Amino acid sequence: MAESRKHRTIIVGIILVALLLFGCDFFDGFASDPGPREGESAYPNPYDDTYYPPEEAESEQSQDTAGPDQAEGALTGAQDTPATGPITAQEIAGTYSANASLSSTVADVEADKSLPVTVQLNENGTGTATVNGYSGTAQFSGTRVTFSVTMEEGGQSVVCNYTGTSARGEEAGQMAITGTMNCSLMGVTFAYYDWTAYK
Repeated sequence: MAESRKHRTIIVGIILVALLLFGCDFFDGFASDPGPREGESAYPNPYDDTYYPPEEAESEQSQDTAGPDQAEGALTGAQDTPATGPITAQEIAGTYSANASLSSTVADVEADKSLPVTVQLNENGTGTATVNGYSGTAQFSGTRVTFSVTMEEGGQSVVCNYTGTSARGEEAGQMAITGTMNCSLMGVTFAYYDWTAYK
């Protein structure tokens, strides 16, 4: 009897020591995490710097600030680029019409202040030109546009030759021709005209 009582006492003692040790660890955990104070939420604030590590906070903010185009992988800033490279006969083909303005004359020679000029270019580089109602031939080659028109004035032939360059305009599909036309009588040039026209 005494021995069984002694064994029971030892077992009970072991159980009490185990409960005591477990209870201390359990209550220590409670003491180290007191929980939210009065007026605080039990859930962490996602905007608090102490909640997110710096790397995670930066990645979250960069995703939030990315625009809709970037988030969806769309290309931004795409614009229609103007055509480049050599101008082709197909590109410059069309009708160009404007007045040629008198720029200079030789001494004691009178000439019209302006002359109506129209140039029609075909897709093969050939065409026609009309100066003051008289027709002649026109041609496009490389970047140059040339034409020659003979006008009959008072029984005399006045020949007007033009040499200009082609260029792309500021607007999409717009073409420009600009250059100088000289008019001569019996092989002697007496007047110069500036002519620029757009298609």
